[in-house]
Amino acid sequence: MIRSCIGEGWRAFRRYPGPLIGAFLVATVLQVLIALPGAGSTEERQMLVTIVALALAGPLEAGQAWVVLKGVRGRGPRVGDLFQGFRRFGDALLAYVLTSLIILVGLLLAVVPGVLFWLKYSVVFYALMDQRLSGREAMRESARLTKGHRGKIFLLGLTLLGLNILGAAAFLVGLLVTVPVSYASMAALYGRLKEEKRLSV
Repeated sequence: MIRSCIGEGWRAFRRYPGPLIGAFLVATVLQVLIALPGAGSTEERQMLVTIVALALAGPLEAGQAWVVLKGVRGRGPRVGDLFQGFRRFGDALLAYVLTSLIILVGLLLAVVPGVLFWLKYSVVFYALMDQRLSGREAMRESARLTKGHRGKIFLLGLTLLGLNILGAAAFLVGLLVTVPVSYASMAALYGRLKEEKRLSV
């Protein structure tokens, strides 16, 4: 599963490098621009910036999931597809806040629970955008799809982490390749899990 998912993600990147890199860059630049006004400012302003950043993080994550899903499926993704996540603003925000809090609490209690929660909700934004689910429904769907596969997903996550460390080591420029490939690999994973569950019904 690991090799096939990364291979599928790499093929999507090779076919659509512009849109996948562009969406990643736009999302990153937006998040940086939002964070800049909070640097060295008052506590109230920092709090406002944090709230705005949090509000945008979910839709941007959902938008990136949609871009790479289209890429993996050969449906001609565009950079503008990134903003499709804002059409699901409420659901994307809810999914982001809930999963982030659950994972954070798990990490604070002990590392292992946090990792297990990440594995459980690792495909939540792909499910949310692909199946047009609500935030809570997408969380339940991610839990359903990943059940019985979390060991393999953990190994895939470790492999992608290693790839991104290598990308960062290449003067950060390598991240322009490794991060989109990682997103696309997770989209490929989602597709495989979804198909497997469909066939097992």
